[in-house]
Order: sequence, then C-alpha cells, then structure tokens
Amino acid sequence: NLDFMVSLAHTFAKIFKLIRGGILVFVPSYTVLNKIKKVWRANKLFKMLQAEREIFIEEQNVVKSKGMLEDYL
Repeated sequence: NLDFMVSLAHTFAKIFKLIRGGILVFVPSYTVLNKIKKVWRANKLFKMLQAEREIFIEEQNVVKSKGMLEDYL
C-alpha cells in the first residue's frame, strides 16, 4: 500500500529525531523491502531520511551483505 509506505518513512523520520544511535528495522521479505525502496525513491523519501541518518540496506547477495554490515559497524 503506497500510503502505508509513505507513512512509514515519515514515522522513521520522527523516530530518528528521538533516538540516538543505530536503529535496526526488519521487514518480512526482500519483496517487501524492494517495494518500500521503490516507493521511497520515487517520492524522495530516502533523501528525507538520509538527512537524519545514514541508511544501510541489506542486499540479497551474501557477499554484498557482509560488506554492508562491515560498513555499518
């Protein structure tokens, strides 16, 4: 649902302002993750979120995910 995904980004932006340090978010599948990324990019919500925090997204590829985790840590 488009409205839900947009609302989710705005909710994260509010949470980012309230909580210091890292925040870990889980979604049920890579399919859901890809839909969220697509909506957020189309609506420039990634830029809004990245203004508050650096965003790390796990890749489906294990090798790429290991590198992302090392960057996060």
